[in-house]
Amino acid sequence: MSLVQKNNKKISFGENADLNKVLSEITPKTKLLQIHIAENIHNELRAACFQRGESMKNVVSNLIEKWLREEKL
Repeated sequence: MSLVQKNNKKISFGENADLNKVLSEITPKTKLLQIHIAENIHNELRAACFQRGESMKNVVSNLIEKWLREEKL
């Protein structure tokens, strides 16, 4: 049995492997983050993400990851 990731990388594992364990190693657990931002910023972000075909979740998550790398936290 095997899985194909988004980058077309094939991951193989034995027939007796725990599929849930394999999937949990591929997809990290997530937590909900709720924030209040100005309505105009939200609307601009939403429009920009729509134009680029990106999700707001991915854009915000990538910005946070970039900030954390830059701050070396």
